[in-house]
Amino acid sequence: MGKQCPGCNKLAGLETDEDPDVEISLDGTTVSANMRLVRRSTCCSEDMKEASFEPEEEIDPAEFEGHVDEDGEALDGHELDVEEHGIEVTERSEGKGRGLKTFYGVKVDYEIHCSCQKPGDKALYTGSLSDECQASHMDELT
Repeated sequence: MGKQCPGCNKLAGLETDEDPDVEISLDGTTVSANMRLVRRSTCCSEDMKEASFEPEEEIDPAEFEGHVDEDGEALDGHELDVEEHGIEVTERSEGKGRGLKTFYGVKVDYEIHCSCQKPGDKALYTGSLSDECQASHMDELT
């Protein structure tokens, strides 16, 4: 079901932005992300709906043995850093007919390295963060 586009005033379908805004950070051994997904009108590419997500993951400090202490604090000469390695927009549906529900979300893959590692060394930890919401629960922008 479309909405009226503010750009051309026509009833417009919606398309999902394939390049969502994602910021990923590391605090101790907790990885968190701020993600924003936008749906735009198909006619004028006007922002129509959005969803914001803030998933996080607490990683066991044992994963970083020799780099952090048991409380997740970096040891002297070590500093953990997280970097994003791929962002994906997700879409899935549940149900059938009039009971069909569509969900949109974002998934970001990441790697954690330590400052003591050489460029190209294997990551100490790899993971992903994701979240989604039902299309009807996205925030209206117009």
